[in-house]
Amino acid sequence: MKTIAYPILCLMLAGTYLAAREIHFDRPAQAHGEEDKWNVLDPLWQEYSLPVGNGSLGVTTYGGVEEEALYFTIDSLWSGRYATEADNVGAYQILPEVRRLLLEDEYIEAEALSRLHLGAAGDERETAFGSFSVFGRLVIQSDRSFEQVSDYRRSLNVHDATARVSYTHDGTAHERTLIASYPDQCAILRYTADRPAQQNLRIAFETPHNTPEHEALKITTEGNDLIVSGTYPSSELQMDARIRVRTEGGTVRAGEGYLEVTGADTVEIFLAADTSYDQSVENFLGESRASEVRERIDQATQMTHAELYARHLADYKELFHRVSLNLGDSGAEVRALPMEARLERYQEGAADPDLEELIFDYGRYLMISSSRPGSLPANLQGVWNNSPTPPWDGDYHLDINLQMNYWLTGSTNLLECQEPLIDFLEVLQRNGRRTAQAYYNADGWTAVLASNIWGYTSPYLSLARLKPGTWREDRQRFAPAPMFWNFFPSVGGWIAHHAYEHFAFGQDHEMLEQRLWPILSGSADFFCDFLEPLPNGYYSDWPSWSPEHGNISKGATASIAIAREVLTSALSMADQLGIANEQTERYAHVLENLLPYRIGQHGQLQEWYEDRDDPECTHRHVNHLLGLHPGSQISPLTTPELAEAARNSLDQRQTMSTGWSLGWKMNLMTRLLEGDEAYNIARLFLEKRVTPNLFCQHPPFQIDGNFAITAGIAEMLLQSHLGEIHVLPALPTAWPEGSVSGLRARGGFTVDLDWADGQLTRLVIQSDNGSPCTVRYGNRLIPLDINAGETVTLDLTPRSVASK
Repeated sequence: MKTIAYPILCLMLAGTYLAAREIHFDRPAQAHGEEDKWNVLDPLWQEYSLPVGNGSLGVTTYGGVEEEALYFTIDSLWSGRYATEADNVGAYQILPEVRRLLLEDEYIEAEALSRLHLGAAGDERETAFGSFSVFGRLVIQSDRSFEQVSDYRRSLNVHDATARVSYTHDGTAHERTLIASYPDQCAILRYTADRPAQQNLRIAFETPHNTPEHEALKITTEGNDLIVSGTYPSSELQMDARIRVRTEGGTVRAGEGYLEVTGADTVEIFLAADTSYDQSVENFLGESRASEVRERIDQATQMTHAELYARHLADYKELFHRVSLNLGDSGAEVRALPMEARLERYQEGAADPDLEELIFDYGRYLMISSSRPGSLPANLQGVWNNSPTPPWDGDYHLDINLQMNYWLTGSTNLLECQEPLIDFLEVLQRNGRRTAQAYYNADGWTAVLASNIWGYTSPYLSLARLKPGTWREDRQRFAPAPMFWNFFPSVGGWIAHHAYEHFAFGQDHEMLEQRLWPILSGSADFFCDFLEPLPNGYYSDWPSWSPEHGNISKGATASIAIAREVLTSALSMADQLGIANEQTERYAHVLENLLPYRIGQHGQLQEWYEDRDDPECTHRHVNHLLGLHPGSQISPLTTPELAEAARNSLDQRQTMSTGWSLGWKMNLMTRLLEGDEAYNIARLFLEKRVTPNLFCQHPPFQIDGNFAITAGIAEMLLQSHLGEIHVLPALPTAWPEGSVSGLRARGGFTVDLDWADGQLTRLVIQSDNGSPCTVRYGNRLIPLDINAGETVTLDLTPRSVASK
């Protein structure tokens, strides 16, 4: 992929730029209360920890003085196991009877019959699904306390992906840095001071996986190393971590399960970890990676810290600095405020464009830190966790949340970070063929509602849990389990659509043929078998349920919208590949005869085939609007009546909701070209749905909202889903002047924009492959033909003048 390089000069900028890209505090996390270790709702971890990561390894820091705590995770550390018998084989045989009942409007009977058959078989859903888990935490104790220091400051700078702590103690200036290096696959915590022999530390490892009843992990020492190894009982994954201490001056002594440093000038703590998870093995259980973990530490400690940090910065900045956003200057006084005070000021209605830039950059930072080639995709918490049982298992929810994680990768020039999702789609494709056969006797593949690292594609709930009175005691608030939390097979197509988006932005024709086409065409094959004509001749998903909302239907609008996206994109891919055969003819036939959108009695876009929407309902899910975003079927420019109906639906649902729902609603407003409404939602997100560390709160912590807000800001400035490069489509009045460089448009284009007084002043477009394009600005359409690798600059005030 070719991009416009971000000027190297930016690396030299100081003060204003760096501070604008920082989350900082004037006290450690521990100063805000008592820690509740391993508790998913611990407010210290949820609200005040700061995250670093390299895709696979996630570390959160508290910045403590007397005691620092670093929680760390590996993306593949999960309980559960590969489920091979979770599909209810032959369940498709009940579909004709369910459909007959629906045609006779016997909805209660149809729902009851579905519950008996359209769940996961046996108990594998209960025993095998598992959850993302924390590995453990490093505890580093010192010989001083927070009360004894002055000038304390801790920060996370997304400009250089470094967490820092600084303070003065007894006249000595201390500094601590933490990075998670992708090139060297380890985290490095470094303690320094401006006087010698100031470092006296005790380093130990703690884990929730060791209990009085069972010791899953063995902790030993070897020289200056703490070695952690064992087996996760439920998944049988091998777990290996190594912590090495390197010092300048002083001594290191190994105790029973700890290392002690005395009188050192500088201390560096190296952490590497991994599991035996292996996607290339059928049951995902590979060999121990203990030797690879040691090799990473050995190689890293052969380099100086300056060399390690330079490698980290070069890798990170090559990704992060592709895009630069400037929305204005909040002023040094505002930037100097600790984040709690800064958010409080913002909540009172103050302007803070630097904070809005920061939340945009933070989403890109979190993506780079939690999803890199070779890692697993970012889950509901990215790659950060403080518990063996995180909210919603820390899983891959496929009915909006995993998709939302990756909305930003194309538009904000981070397509490499989506590669783990493509790898994961190939796992879902492999397992989802069984699910497609079991529930629909269909070719192709699908997945149903939620998945895990084991590639789970079956219904979310077991047949037993769908029966009233059989839920476990801790789940009684959900009993009896509703079908809309269980069965939505169209989500396989929704997540598969990211294969099309990967090509649309990246234009990698080799990848299209070898990897992306099989994923998306397999989904299109499923839809052609899965959808069934209604008596009126239109193809529909029936029986169906709108995800997490509502009763059985003759056609959930979300299902039809997904089918339309998948079939349209599959035909576009086929055209790129020169494929025209019976398969593509079938795609075109089903696409042409899909159930149309329906506008209901309240002027809303109907969520179901039946006109049953409640205008008083404020449910967080708006899946029936996915044709507006992330899809491309509804727009004020192409389908104004449907766009108005979608707007009515948004009004009726109301704005305030969970963090991720606000993120989606913001993106929907950008597609409606309503910049001020989109901006107001972004403000509401910052005012109500982030904690001081800027983690999105469902609540509790759920990272998809962070990613969605970043994607939404990008869409306010540039859209390309309708086959045009639409510049400043939803610019709010709150940003009268600004600039952005490095955004991507579908078709292989990189775009820079400047604007002043709310009007575009400069537009720069670079083409990767020489495709023609049309630029839309307001009511103006400007056709361009740019050679591969060339750049066009347009001055659009008052007349466009092109130069190459």
